[in-house]
Amino acid sequence: MPAEEADKAFIRAWNLLVGHSLRYAASFNGLARDGEYELVRYRAREMVRLLGERGRLREFDYGLCNQVLDHVEVTDAGRLVVIFLRGTQVTV
Repeated sequence: MPAEEADKAFIRAWNLLVGHSLRYAASFNGLARDGEYELVRYRAREMVRLLGERGRLREFDYGLCNQVLDHVEVTDAGRLVVIFLRGTQVTV
């Protein structure tokens, strides 16, 4: 997969999270409070913070990507699944 395709997938996935931030923030807040492991709670808190601080992306943000991206998978149908560190998956 070309790097620019992965960049665009990240931008679309992040913007989807931002567009539905109230729903995702509620889920992340619950994990930040009740998560079984400290790393899970930390990542959930960070996602809430970053969703609140950052808006929609117009171009690739390398720093944000390093903070929140786990990896990108390609499905059998050729779609991209962006998996964030908290485990949230967004198919674009």
